[in-house]
Amino acid sequence: MTNTSFIESILSSTGRLIRAIIFFLFLASFICLIIMIIISRVFSGGDLSIDMNDQGRIVYKYSHFSKANDKTYSTFLLPSSDWWYDTGIDLDANQQIKMVMSGRVHLAIHKLVKAAAANERCKVAWTGPEGSPFVDLNEDKDELAAKKSLLIYPGDNIGNIVMYLCPLNNVTTFREDFLKNRKHFSSKFHIVTNNQQYVNDSGGKARLFLTVNDMVMDFSAEGLQNSDLAFDRPTKPHTVDDLKKENFNDIWFQDNIGSFLVNLEISEK
Repeated sequence: MTNTSFIESILSSTGRLIRAIIFFLFLASFICLIIMIIISRVFSGGDLSIDMNDQGRIVYKYSHFSKANDKTYSTFLLPSSDWWYDTGIDLDANQQIKMVMSGRVHLAIHKLVKAAAANERCKVAWTGPEGSPFVDLNEDKDELAAKKSLLIYPGDNIGNIVMYLCPLNNVTTFREDFLKNRKHFSSKFHIVTNNQQYVNDSGGKARLFLTVNDMVMDFSAEGLQNSDLAFDRPTKPHTVDDLKKENFNDIWFQDNIGSFLVNLEISEK
């Protein structure tokens, strides 16, 4: 009865009716506006910007209305002949990174050329970013063990991709620090697997370094013997002493050809 009287009182006055219509239109418009804002925020495409970092890498930044959905993308070539390649990509604390890699590289071009000259199949095959096991090159067990110990990431596989998130204040000295204290870094490296997430849990900003997992000479008092054993070849233009004087730590990397294509994505954890 009360509701009926309320409606009748509105209809009985033209002014009241107009005000009621305006009120309900305003209310409907307000509700539609709220719904549109919610939809636009949920389904918004965000903003895309393109930059080039100091290393010449093109970086695509996708900014979403929600920072948790911000993403950064970059695509570049990882050369197999450059150990600990500085990508120039920096991650904030707790950001996470995901990579997809493709391509083939060869880690012993001299053997490839020699086999081709003799019309033979090279024992060392081309390898993908997942790496491959050591092949039998007629080394004795001590020489093979020495080679495996000189890998950036020691183990039975060679040619796989290794990453390190280096604190920004150590970027310029990282390679030297690695050569001086390999054991300190061994637990900080990761073998990269396609589509696997890796979090920057260092507590600060960090630079992404990548490398093909190959041998790097160790001229320290502890590693010199392994370097000598690993470099023990029937014919060679240098001795280990010569290499040490020249700081030719990356002699095995200079024998590599090819690059991996790296597609990288950075997002908030």
